[in-house]
Amino acid sequence: EMPRLSETVGGVLTKKGKYVLEPSLSYAFSDDNRVFVDAFTFLPAIVIGLTDIRQVKRHSFFGSLGLRYGLTERLEVEARVPYAYRADIQRARPFSTGVANDQIFNADGHGLGDIEFAARYQLTRGTGGWPILVGNLLTTLPTGKSPFRLKTLDVTQIDPNNPVEPLSFRFPLEVPTGSGFFTFQPSITALYPTDLLD
Repeated sequence: EMPRLSETVGGVLTKKGKYVLEPSLSYAFSDDNRVFVDAFTFLPAIVIGLTDIRQVKRHSFFGSLGLRYGLTERLEVEARVPYAYRADIQRARPFSTGVANDQIFNADGHGLGDIEFAARYQLTRGTGGWPILVGNLLTTLPTGKSPFRLKTLDVTQIDPNNPVEPLSFRFPLEVPTGSGFFTFQPSITALYPTDLLD
């Protein structure tokens, strides 16, 4: 007989005819300092060109609702619908300008993320000292906002050290909620059940 973890789980997957509803919520914060150098040097201490210093703070909230359903004792399918909210605070300053010339741009957005579909099939029963092998296939649809199609704002600033060539900066006005492409991810999971009780 296949090992059973609970009344709703047959083997290591969802029991036939049963479903599992799984909500989740997460938050992430990141703070990055970035330096872009588009220049050349002829001495270690002398740089001629554009140096751009940016600080980017990012707040991200992710919520999702997943549904797993057992088609058979060995096969389950899953669908997961995510929702994302992200806020970016970006501060930029050309290296040759003063503190008062900082440029701050805020971009935030929310919306549907990339919807996921998954199927899992239990290949072995885990008897005779063998592990339980589960084959997985995960597919992601690009239903979220693509990072390659965001609205941006181009800002031009006069460099006091080089008035002939103005400095150009590009700031995003939107934030992505998806990856922008399809994904297909096959994998195999190995589980080894043990009993530590005598």
